[in-house]
Amino acid sequence: MTDVSVFNIDKEKIAIDDVIQMLSPKIILLFDIESNDIHFPLSLNLNEIQIYNGCEILLAVSLESLFKEEAKSKKRELWKNLKMIFNL
Repeated sequence: MTDVSVFNIDKEKIAIDDVIQMLSPKIILLFDIESNDIHFPLSLNLNEIQIYNGCEILLAVSLESLFKEEAKSKKRELWKNLKMIFNL
């Protein structure tokens, strides 16, 4: 992996198709958003890797929630999916 881009869509909404067209990413990690926040045409399921326009997309819980004491299972699920995406 050579480049990483971070978007905060809290202030400005951006369509997932625009991101894919501009950057041609192989992987998109989404934290704590809804499908309609990024104009995603399909339903995104939490902790489920989906392929869309040749890109692996993973929707995860908020980063903030991963730092809570009871987040052990959430961290484990995220780590399992990241290992799959990055072939670790």
